[in-house]
Formats: sequence, C-alpha cells, structure tokens
Amino acid sequence: MKRFLLLIPALAIAVSCDSPGGPGGAADEDYFPFSTGSSWQYERLGEIDTLGIQYSVSGGTSVSVVSVTAMEGYDLVHTMAVGYDTLYGDGVDSLFVPLAGTGFIRLDDGGVWQYTDSTMTDSFRVARFPLTVGDTWEYLPGGSGSVSGEAEVISLDETVTVPDGTFQDVLHIRYTIETGVVTTMDRWFGPGTGLLKTETQVTAGGGPAILYDMTEDLVDHLILPGVLP
Repeated sequence: MKRFLLLIPALAIAVSCDSPGGPGGAADEDYFPFSTGSSWQYERLGEIDTLGIQYSVSGGTSVSVVSVTAMEGYDLVHTMAVGYDTLYGDGVDSLFVPLAGTGFIRLDDGGVWQYTDSTMTDSFRVARFPLTVGDTWEYLPGGSGSVSGEAEVISLDETVTVPDGTFQDVLHIRYTIETGVVTTMDRWFGPGTGLLKTETQVTAGGGPAILYDMTEDLVDHLILPGVLP
C-alpha cells in the first residue's frame, strides 16, 4: 500500500503533443507542465488508523523536476519528492516521519506513465490522451497478480481552490486500487500549473472503516520555461 501512496506527489509533468484537452481551450499536455528546475509545494492533512491507534497528520512535501531528457519517441522526466509528516495520537508520543522518493515519467502522444525506477519495467498509467470525460483505463501494469487498478476521467471543467489560488477548467481523474484494501485517489490538475490537489482514502475491503485519509493541497509552485536538451 505504501508504494502507491509515495508515488502520488511526483506528478507535476507534461508531454509535448497536440491533443484536444479541456473545454476552456487547454490542450491535454497543458495539465502536466514540466521543465528542469520546476517545483511544487504541498501541505498534507489527514488521519491514519494504525494498530488500533488513531493519528491526526500534518506535514508537507516539495516536488521538483531534476531533468527532462528527449528519448526516441518519448520524453523522460526525472522527479524528486522530499517532505515530512508529523503524527499526533491521544496518549502517545508524536511521530515524525520523513518522506522522500524519486520518480521517472514517460511522456508521449498516448499519455503519461510513471515508473517505479529508471529501468522503466513497471509503470502506472497516470493519464491517457486524448482526455475524455468518462474514459477509463487500467492504471496498474499487467501481471500484477492480486493487485488491480482502474483510472477514470471524472471532469475537465471543475473549479478548484487551494492555498495557491483558484483554478478553472481543472482536470479530475480518479484512481481505484485493490490490494486487499481499497485505495481511492482523486487528483486535480490545473492547465499550466499541474497537480493542484490529491485526496486519498484507504478502506478495509471497501467497507466503512477508514484506515488512511489524506488531503494534499498546492501551496506554491514555480514553472520554468521548458527547454529540452
């Protein structure tokens, strides 16, 4: 389960292609802007139920693009995420949890894929182009055994307010993953800005018991001009 949660922040990326995009005139690639040195900062607030102890969580992450490399037929983006969580529980000491991760993203005319390492043998399909409301696809790679996951485009015209501002014509994608527990992740992407907001909820067997509930909101970002080497 942690594997999927740690991948969430590192998704402020883009592909250079010509595709329809949203109703406000945004092209598909506009929802995923990238360039070397660009960065996004998020605040994290949530609840975790672990070993019978409920914790409230506050923290933050910073995501940056380390490099963008033009490959044959696609672009390869290397991202780095660092941050922390502080867990507070009644009757127990607070816990400080560092967060860190690196990601590699493949970008081409078909969409956006995230890889768990630079060998690019294990991928998660973040978006499929052209973006179409109601479109669904397999989020996780084939051969994942008991793990299954599906993504769906919920909307292309939402308005989302986060600490960094109010954004129009927002892309909303929902990811559902089953690994013995059910993880639902809703992500909102702003044209020209990237990932604005993530809401993640983990339930036991899809039932009412919530094991993990986290919201990540964009508080600041810097988009540098995208110049490929």
